[in-house]
Amino acid sequence: MTPRDRKITRKLALLALVAGCLPPGAPGATASFIDVRTSHVGDPGAPTLRVVARLGLNAAFDAQGYLDGVSLVVNDKGSQIAFDAPPLTTSGFPLDSASIGTLTLEVPSPFTDRGSFDAFCTANARSVDITARIYIPQNDDDPEEPPPLTTTTINAPVVETGTPPSDGVFSTAGVVSRSYSAADAPVPAEIIPWQSDKVVFSLPRYTSKSNTYDDFGNPQSNVVLEAIDLYEAQPGSVRTFFQLPLAEAPRLTASDDSLYYAGPSKLGEGLLVGQASSSGASLWSFAITPSTFGDTEPVVRASALSAHAGGLRVAVRSAVPLPALVEPSLAPPAGKYFGSFVYDFDLDGNVVEARVSSEDVVAMIDLADGRRAVATSDLPPRDEEVVLRVRMEDEAGDALFTYEEPTLTYEAALYPLPDGGLLVATEDREVSNTVLLIRLSSNGSVIYKLRALGRDAHAAPRPDGGVFWSFTGTLTGLPPPAAGHLPDRAVPLLVEVTADGQISRVSQLGCSGWGAVGSSSSGTVLLGSFGEWMAMGSAVQATDRRNVFASGVD
Repeated sequence: MTPRDRKITRKLALLALVAGCLPPGAPGATASFIDVRTSHVGDPGAPTLRVVARLGLNAAFDAQGYLDGVSLVVNDKGSQIAFDAPPLTTSGFPLDSASIGTLTLEVPSPFTDRGSFDAFCTANARSVDITARIYIPQNDDDPEEPPPLTTTTINAPVVETGTPPSDGVFSTAGVVSRSYSAADAPVPAEIIPWQSDKVVFSLPRYTSKSNTYDDFGNPQSNVVLEAIDLYEAQPGSVRTFFQLPLAEAPRLTASDDSLYYAGPSKLGEGLLVGQASSSGASLWSFAITPSTFGDTEPVVRASALSAHAGGLRVAVRSAVPLPALVEPSLAPPAGKYFGSFVYDFDLDGNVVEARVSSEDVVAMIDLADGRRAVATSDLPPRDEEVVLRVRMEDEAGDALFTYEEPTLTYEAALYPLPDGGLLVATEDREVSNTVLLIRLSSNGSVIYKLRALGRDAHAAPRPDGGVFWSFTGTLTGLPPPAAGHLPDRAVPLLVEVTADGQISRVSQLGCSGWGAVGSSSSGTVLLGSFGEWMAMGSAVQATDRRNVFASGVD
């Protein structure tokens, strides 16, 4: 609308107000957007960003709305590109209470990576802000003042049309999915080998119950933990085979056809330790019950679990004394927030030894050749710089080597390697969202150490000495990959690490969510829960965070 047109419209509108006896200061009319759609059109080499927006008039009386102007701002990961007078076509103007106006804007697209998977993700922080200025004569009751304009703005994500491309870096086999009971499937605490070609993991199962009421008598929906479900997965199959009466996800380990678990009891019995078979039968269970509970429950947690030929070892964290075999109780060290304890069970579930550890045990594994690897950290509070200690012991418990890494961590994962060495995967809590992968030789020397910005890391060693490494983050801090391209935002990643610590392949697995790898004796299984899109090899498909995917990785 030109200034001359607005003056004419304003005079006509004021005459209409007098003729209609509508008093000055009548309730104001407003305009607002209804929806916005974005798309790319035109030459693929120089695409045009098309924005189509609809808006309407809100008034309790007869009113009209004339478009005075439109501006557009394109947001791309924190940067803004402003178009004050974008090319525009309209329909449906002037507005009235029964009509809808449409604005179509076309500007040169500022996005140059439309060939990438991430360009199709709304989670990549791309959006548009559209502002429309509307002149409503019925709001203009003072000829001596400048014409009043109603301004309305809407923000909308840039949503690509079609299907995103796949980088095809990793080939996959047997992609299957299983619906999860909650809105977002959580990341498994750990994924362990199971039988010959499967992996096992656990996820909590929640139910929603309306058994309470607010102050106005309205029912409130409560999310209640029902059970911990054990899943087994392999390429082409995911199934639930056992339920655990626990208050949170347990530590897991497997030996032959039996699975061991340790976690806080849902019934308040302390720490529940047990063994289950592949058929879902409980073989035995034992509760490590403290004599007194602290202010926060559960106060007893399992920090590590390891099966061996003679039975099971369980590392326990507790802020209160725990039962002993002979003494009245095992007490946390004086001045510490909690103590670390180790319980040894025989194959029938009987406790054969219980002792206090001078360090916080965060991981341990018994190896097939009789050696045992243990990862520990100093119990808090600490006077000195905290370190992660990895110790390899022989069958008699004597140290073969000890490796120390300055890292604040509360849990870690240890994996035996084909050459007799050890892989250590952990997260550094002193540096926000930092994942760490260390390969040690059979004598404890460092072959490589990789650190990246990320969280929720899992590792899956391969027979050739390479490793699949998954986490949600970026490649910041890692060597450049030989294959694959990634955005500069945190996304679920699958990284292939060579035996000498180089990055051979990397792939973005989804727009958001998580991916987690685990090793079986026959290969690698990738689990994942992804928002919007999932990219696994050439199998790009729409998904949401309620689906848990399982796939083989080649």
